[in-house]
Parts: sequence; structure tokens; C-alpha cells
Amino acid sequence: MLKEGISVIIPYYNGINLLKKNLPSIFQALINTGLEYEVIVSDDASQDSPNQLLEKLFPSVILLTNKENLGFGKNVNIAIEKAKFSLVLILNSDIKIDEHYFNDQIPLFKKSDTFSVGGKIIDQSTQNIEAGWKPYIRHGKIRWSAITSKNNQLIETFYVCGGNALVSKDIFMKLGGFLEIYKPFYLEDVDLSIRAWRSGYKCYYSPNSICHHEKSSTIESYYTKGEINISYNKNFLVLNYLHSSSVNIILWKIRIALQRLLTLFRLNRKFNRVFFNRFYVEIDAIKKIRKSTHYQYDIDSVIYYFNNLEETNNHSPLKINSDDNKNRSHTN
Repeated sequence: MLKEGISVIIPYYNGINLLKKNLPSIFQALINTGLEYEVIVSDDASQDSPNQLLEKLFPSVILLTNKENLGFGKNVNIAIEKAKFSLVLILNSDIKIDEHYFNDQIPLFKKSDTFSVGGKIIDQSTQNIEAGWKPYIRHGKIRWSAITSKNNQLIETFYVCGGNALVSKDIFMKLGGFLEIYKPFYLEDVDLSIRAWRSGYKCYYSPNSICHHEKSSTIESYYTKGEINISYNKNFLVLNYLHSSSVNIILWKIRIALQRLLTLFRLNRKFNRVFFNRFYVEIDAIKKIRKSTHYQYDIDSVIYYFNNLEETNNHSPLKINSDDNKNRSHTN
């Protein structure tokens, strides 16, 4: 059985100045919880190893080093497997958290169905705020829109951002962690949250848990804009193919075939051809995941649940009866 406490996992890749700047805020917030804790930096084969920095200024930090770049998802999975405490905060190195960040989050894990909790992310350059999310279907595709909390109450959210997610380690491991099919990056966190909801667990947004995001240039420094867009678009196809209803899978096959055909007539056909090809490379793996995974709820049940939430967002566990499933339309 895991010990009560918090393990902080920081996936690291070439951001030594950000790490040095933000680590003190993490220690202060952990001290304020009164719980045991550990901080783990998982270096994904960086060119600027944080080893000397940690030895000099933060000797208690545990450093894990990958021999090759594994991508965000696998890097986090390996680090969480080594974490010794029951709660794990996955935190990007470009995020600073407030000293009482955990206050409203920890009590939620007294509920056995709580999987993850995210805080309010304030972008330092734009002052944009990332809050909670509500799912919906448009043109057969799974999408999501922002929702706000009234009176700073805790609310349920469709997904928790992987840049500041406090998760139950037990449930994370049961779900299989982040799927490597999303390598190199984007939408791993959305997929994991969907799998949690479909397995009967919950995700929350905690508006009083404030963190500040300083835009990192790591991705932009090592990937072109085109490569970044290709990764996102490919992963959006993967996400929908994994979680669409059986009826929509047929529509997906037709839609994707038509989209590939349309690339012949578009000015950006090279871009589209590349990301479609990358998607098709993964198609066998996607089929295996769909075939081997048995969820308690389908995606329509999750969307139905969010559509029926009360304004206060204080709700009973997700329960969909057979009549509800029969009466809902699949003409998304």
C-alpha cells in the first residue's frame, strides 16, 4: 500500500532557468500541506542536464535521467512508477504554484472515485486563465469548451491539464498512464481524463489552486510550427478514433477517406498528407487499444452527464440507466 503523501513529478527537457526559478514555490506549497513529500525531476535526455543545479541548490530532489528522448507521456509514466506516495502532482517546469496550492485539492481524494484535480492556470504573458472544461459533440467529433466556477467552488471538469495535474497514483496505474501513441506531445492529458471518466472516476477543477504559467519555448525551439501542428492534428484524430461510439467509427472512416482525397486539391496538401500518414501508421495500435479496453461508460454517457450537471456542480456519481442510453440519439 502506498504511503500517504505527495510526490511531485517534473518532466524536464532543456529548461534549467525555469526549473531554478520555480522549484522554491513547489517546496513551500509542499511544506504547507504538513504531509510527507518528494520531488522528482525526470530529465528526458536534455542537452542542459539539471544535475549540477540540483546538487548545489536542491540536493533533496531525486533526478531520473533517460538515455534517449522518450516524449512527455512515457517520461511521466516512468517517473510516476517510481513515486512512493499516494498522490502525484505532474507539474511542468514552466509553472509556479502558490503556497496554498494544495489546500482545496487534498480533501477531494478522500472520495474513492477522485482521479485528478487541476488548478487555475494564469498565463503570465496574456493573463489568460485555463479553468474547467465541458465536452460536446460537433460534426461527429469530440470537442470541449471552457466553463467557469461560480463563487470559486470546486467543479467537475472534462479533463485536467497534464501541466499541473494532481492524481491518485493507484488510479493512474490502473488506467495505464499516458498512452505512448500520442508521442511526441499533445492531448495525452485529454485522453487520460476521458479514460478516467469512462472508467467511473472523476476529474475536478480547483479555482483556488493558483499557478502561474511562464510560456516555455522548449517545443518551439526543437520543432517547427508545421511539425507541432502535424502532431496536434494527428493526435486529435487518434483521440476521436479511440473514444468515438461504434456508430461514429463508421462515419470516421468515411470522413477520413474524404479528407485524404480533399488534400489532393488543397494548397497545404503536403501538410495534410504527412499527418494523415502518421495517423495511419498508428491505426493497428489504435484498433488494439479499442479492442482490449472495456469501459464502464461510453463517451456519450460522459457527455450526457456533463449536459445535466446542476449549476452548483455538486452532483451525485455518474449514473446512466439503460433507458437513457436507448433514448439518446447517435446522429452526432
